[in-house]
Amino acid sequence: MACYVRHLDEVLDALGIENTKEGRKKLDLLIKEKLNMQEAHCPEVWNKIKEISNSGADMLKLVDLLKD
Repeated sequence: MACYVRHLDEVLDALGIENTKEGRKKLDLLIKEKLNMQEAHCPEVWNKIKEISNSGADMLKLVDLLKD
């Protein structure tokens, strides 16, 4: 499981994904798929998430991307 998922409680809630081991894994796979980063390592994905969400300040931007 990716190290960055622990920072994404707001995203889990907004997407209706339960904050369990399975739910966090589901979110990890969804994020990597939507960002086309299936083979990327945690720091690379986390940097992209922070870029999308304005350094982590607006995680709802990430939610919008994931809902598409």
